[in-house]
Amino acid sequence: MRALLLASMVALAGCAGEPRVDLSNIPACASYEPSRGALEPGACKLEANGETLHVKFAATPEGSSGGVVSVDVVSAEGDVRQVLIEENVSEYLTPSVQDIDGDGRGDLLLPRESGNVNLVSGVWVFSGDGLYRRAGEVSGVAVARTDEGLIAVPARGSAASWNVTFHQLDEGGLRLIASVDVEAQEAANGALTTRCSLADAPGLEIVHLSTEQAETKFCAEPATTGVFRP
Repeated sequence: MRALLLASMVALAGCAGEPRVDLSNIPACASYEPSRGALEPGACKLEANGETLHVKFAATPEGSSGGVVSVDVVSAEGDVRQVLIEENVSEYLTPSVQDIDGDGRGDLLLPRESGNVNLVSGVWVFSGDGLYRRAGEVSGVAVARTDEGLIAVPARGSAASWNVTFHQLDEGGLRLIASVDVEAQEAANGALTTRCSLADAPGLEIVHLSTEQAETKFCAEPATTGVFRP
């Protein structure tokens, strides 16, 4: 199903003579506020890699359980040269552009649903051939990179607990390397202390770490140590 979806996402530039896309009346996504928790139709635009991303929140048929977000990648000449699609979206939320893979170019985060704090987002990476490809999904409050180039995603569990996942991004998409749980504890003198432990480690062979080394390393990452701030 995913392969079929990916195959349907790429649209080549329109034929000669087709009208150019006019985005002059579309609001910037930075100022657009979708109705939280709802699937109301709308549109906004983002700028990335010298092009405009025309984000469209589709009208959802009555009785449907999920919405559809599509993104037209519009060239400087006004041609739609690729279409990205996120299906079965729980609510319409503002997307964002961020350099996820560290190559200096903008990638796209398309939110699919939200909790009290965390966002579940589809990750679309701008690749070397000039097209966006869907690398997977992340859930958390932010997306950062480690010094080694792993993708770190901290997610709040409660006021006193976090989980931080670490992923490798390659041609196959996002691969979970490990995750750690972080809990805050208040000492008798009122000082805040934290306890960090390895929660999951399916990809340690990729980074050549033992479980002990992984716990030490990932518990010391800024994405982990920064989740509880004074």
